[in-house]
Amino acid sequence: MSPAMNIAGPFMTDQVDILKLVAGRLEAAGIPYMLTGFMALSHYAEPRFTRDIDLVVQLATEQVERLVALFAADCYADADAIRAAVGRHGMTNLLHLDTMTKIDLIVRKPTPYHAREFDRRRAVIIEGTAVWIVSPEDLVISKLSWIQQGGSDVHRRDIASLLAAVDTMDRPYIDTNVRELQLADLWKTFAE
Repeated sequence: MSPAMNIAGPFMTDQVDILKLVAGRLEAAGIPYMLTGFMALSHYAEPRFTRDIDLVVQLATEQVERLVALFAADCYADADAIRAAVGRHGMTNLLHLDTMTKIDLIVRKPTPYHAREFDRRRAVIIEGTAVWIVSPEDLVISKLSWIQQGGSDVHRRDIASLLAAVDTMDRPYIDTNVRELQLADLWKTFAE
């Protein structure tokens, strides 16, 4: 576990507890997932606070009712919104009712890159619970994509933080994939 996960205040503690709850239920239901976003960044590098949890899920339409049932006791889950997200490989969310923490569910896109990204996820231990997490290289690529789509300077700082913190970064993997995703020029601004 990264030391970054140990400096959490009460909000982060709620989020870690909810992450553990959600990860355990998804794992038990056989729904593959991986943690991404700020909590993944906090595991690898610099902690940054937001009020949601971001998970990429590999979810099929026939699993939607089971997913809703898994979380019915303590989360708001809209089956129609989840079904629509599955159909468009988009994003939907669950809302943990006691803490009002939003759990963003990002349905994995059916592209060769996104299949590789998902295959490269790693199991880490966060406060005693095994959680699947995006690789640091794929988190960098995701941040580059957000910047290209007009994302804020926060993503630039996140990339710099990851590059500084992860000394085993597989740069050839990043180089290959940013070319495929037409992010190479943007990546060059960080790779120099």
